[in-house]
Amino acid sequence: KVAVGSHYGQSPMLGKMAQENKIAAYNLPLGSVSRMIRARAANQIGFITTVGLDTMVDPRLGGGKINQLAEEHGDLVKNIDIEGIPHLLFKSMDIDEAILRR
Repeated sequence: KVAVGSHYGQSPMLGKMAQENKIAAYNLPLGSVSRMIRARAANQIGFITTVGLDTMVDPRLGGGKINQLAEEHGDLVKNIDIEGIPHLLFKSMDIDEAILRR
């Protein structure tokens, strides 16, 4: 099981599961998560941006992984080069379940 979220503080049960390494957990910016979902709906491989380079979502700095299971699961974000300019590819992924809060 994989969880992709932007703030686990509002979901203590998911946060605990991530800390206990019961789920592969990623912490990505909410806007990026939204765009990943949109890319999946459009049957695209993901979306490309320069936003997030040299931050925690950059795979060279952890790729948003917050536990060992996420390390084993692999990268959701990939470094790519377009005409000599570094970019990040946020990969779209299949979604089986979603937890939404009001």
